[in-house]
Amino acid sequence: MDAVYTVLCREGYQALSVQNIADELGKGKSYIYHYYSDKRELMNSFLDYILGGMEQASGSHSELSSAERFDRMLDDALAVQKEEIEDFRKAVMEMKAQTPHKEEYAEKFREMDKLMITEFSNVLDANGVESPEVKAELLVSTLEGLIDRKVGYSCTENLDELKTELKNQYVGGENFAAK
Repeated sequence: MDAVYTVLCREGYQALSVQNIADELGKGKSYIYHYYSDKRELMNSFLDYILGGMEQASGSHSELSSAERFDRMLDDALAVQKEEIEDFRKAVMEMKAQTPHKEEYAEKFREMDKLMITEFSNVLDANGVESPEVKAELLVSTLEGLIDRKVGYSCTENLDELKTELKNQYVGGENFAAK
């Protein structure tokens, strides 16, 4: 899966091919076809891999206070300090554009959204925020819009300010930090 990630970052989704991945691995295409019937099946496995990484990352925040956890989750979602993943985010944006035609991709992205919504909802609920599920869904939708703007047309200015405002809007800023 590391080879898929590397090629996605370098080539983007549209230019991704089984041959590119095989070349990255230093193997022939038959090596990949031994495990996957086509690019679509390979990409479904890759999305499962990404989802597993998200699940693992969500568990790694459990030792943090609610304020620290919320802050870390926002950082992870916005990749505020991680410019090196921008090429990957561009490839993911290309993959999301395939979801009207590839239901299995849409399902994987819905699972990723559900995980993010659940994680944010848990943090909001633990801190007495009213309607945590609804607010978490609105927050994830807002984050998706910010990510699309950041990746789609390099609208990166004010990310830290936007993050601060999201904290103020969703968890009351200073009041939340005290919990």
